[in-house]
Amino acid sequence: MERIGWLERELEERGWASCLVLKHQRYFSGTSAGTAFLLKEGDPLLFCSEMEAERAMRETRLPVLP
Repeated sequence: MERIGWLERELEERGWASCLVLKHQRYFSGTSAGTAFLLKEGDPLLFCSEMEAERAMRETRLPVLP
């Protein structure tokens, strides 16, 4: 439970409503995962490695930040 409390505090400080770690073979090569941050205001963002950014930009509807 301590980890969840820490995560909630971090998200609150950064203005994010929640964080979802994604790992899917179709969208990501499997070498690393992408992380989607759901913002309190505005659209969700997808963070991923530079190696996977081009593919993620083609295949996702989320704005991508490599």
